[in-house]
Amino acid sequence: MKRTIKSIIIGLALTITANGQKSLTLADIDSLYQNAVSRSAQTVLSEVTELKINYAHALKVYRENLFSVRSLDSVAAIAAITKELANWEESDGALKPLVEDADKKMKTLREHYEKKLAEIAMESEKKGQTLRNILVTQLEELQKSLVKSGDMRGALVVHDRLKKLGAGVEVEEVEETAELDSKSMVITTDKGYVNVRSKQKLKLTPGDEYTLTFFVKLKGKEINTHDCLPRFFQKDGSTFEGGDGNEMQKAQRHSEERTISSALDGWDKVTVKFTHFYEVQVVFGLEFYDVDSYQITIKNFALTDSEGKNLITKNLNSSSGWVSSENITFTK
Repeated sequence: MKRTIKSIIIGLALTITANGQKSLTLADIDSLYQNAVSRSAQTVLSEVTELKINYAHALKVYRENLFSVRSLDSVAAIAAITKELANWEESDGALKPLVEDADKKMKTLREHYEKKLAEIAMESEKKGQTLRNILVTQLEELQKSLVKSGDMRGALVVHDRLKKLGAGVEVEEVEETAELDSKSMVITTDKGYVNVRSKQKLKLTPGDEYTLTFFVKLKGKEINTHDCLPRFFQKDGSTFEGGDGNEMQKAQRHSEERTISSALDGWDKVTVKFTHFYEVQVVFGLEFYDVDSYQITIKNFALTDSEGKNLITKNLNSSSGWVSSENITFTK
């Protein structure tokens, strides 16, 4: 059924609907894609706005009910709600962290808000990937048509577009998303600094910005400034000369911006935005540090460029994607 639905979606985007209309041009395809992305973004914006309004409304209803409860706890809760609503009114984008004096009811309302927000984000990512898949299919069909008609220059332009989108790159196929989501990598250590190295080789563009995302279960570990950050090795797996003192690594570390947000079922989503400074092919890895023993479970990696293309082609949820280490195990 999934294959049929996908075929229908792509077919509707590709088919010229009637009466001998000419094939889509590159400009037509670009316009269709940009319009679809714009509509998708507007839908997400509307959903997030509605979610924020509903959150504020629930807080106001709770505060109003507390005025009829004559207790010191009610006074404290009313003050906390008022402060939270003030933060809500000041926020242009993401909400500030929940106020420290929040009671159990407020925490429940905020958890519901964060859960729904994560669901919106995940659905948006799925829709974005579908649109990119349709774009690639349209471009491939256009390229075939241009070659058949003898327009080799036009076909070359489309070829360059496809190359930028990563079309033709071999990606490790995973038959079922549910199966992928059920597996994860577990990092366990008694203490200290841990670098884990994958088998994912990358040739990134120096000076370009990239976004790394993945999901973690921290099991009580407090995140420090070294944790959950990308670390790159040389293509042969060795560290770059100078280690932490390497100029390329220092430059990238300075550019890194990491955020952690609540996701579903006890998972947190890690997002790291950074500028790439390595001028050679690299191997992807992660870094963690703590003075105490800890265990972290990780899954569902994505490394995207400025066009939203995911550059991870290995299954990093399984042992096939990582170099064996005493610190790494995998769930079944």
